[in-house]
Amino acid sequence: MEKIKLDTKIALINPPYREMKHIVGPIFPIGLGYIKATMEKIYSIKCDLFDFSVTNKSNEELIKEYKLEKYSIIGISTFSLNFLNIVDFIKSLKNLGIIIIVGGHHASLTKEKLLIDFDFIDFSIIGFGEHTFSILVNHLINNNLTSLCNIDGICYRKDDGSIVYNPPSYKNFDIKNIPFPDRNDIIYDYKLDIIDSRDKVLTISSSRGCPYLCTYCVNCNNNDLFIREVDDVLNEIKYL
Repeated sequence: MEKIKLDTKIALINPPYREMKHIVGPIFPIGLGYIKATMEKIYSIKCDLFDFSVTNKSNEELIKEYKLEKYSIIGISTFSLNFLNIVDFIKSLKNLGIIIIVGGHHASLTKEKLLIDFDFIDFSIIGFGEHTFSILVNHLINNNLTSLCNIDGICYRKDDGSIVYNPPSYKNFDIKNIPFPDRNDIIYDYKLDIIDSRDKVLTISSSRGCPYLCTYCVNCNNNDLFIREVDDVLNEIKYL
């Protein structure tokens, strides 16, 4: 992998869901919002956040309108339901020479198989993404690729083409320390005719993980559960 500049531009993208029908939208992508907040408020790494989930534009139109070619690193959230659409979107970005980091439910479930099946994906994030993504980006910015083995919760490709899977570890994870996202600091692209202005949706994450191990769920690999304090949740609602 080529070295990247210290002033590299970074983006987080909620990708297009072209085959899904939306009644109300767009809804703030809360997972990416927490990652952006963590990067900027804890690690002092600036990034831009885009939501293309309800766009009616093609991949090429999105790249051109939002000048996505200027970004050196792009993180993309994934769900299995729309993954084939996401693959096409990632290919369009990879053709521009962008480093692609994939996270979300699909990445967490498939682990190293995601990189084995799709050689145009550079990294995947397994499990909670706030600190993992931030630490990985910091390594990439500083061209510190020899110590990727020390980052918990990632999959990456070595120089010989072999895939490395570092399991996630939550021994130092504290849900109280995740900063609140700025929900105004986002760029939406959506079809105006799908928006119903009478409906306002506020998303809040009050916990992480699950005590159960259902085999079809992203939590099937561990049963870690982290619950936010009531005052912390209320403070976020007041903040909004």
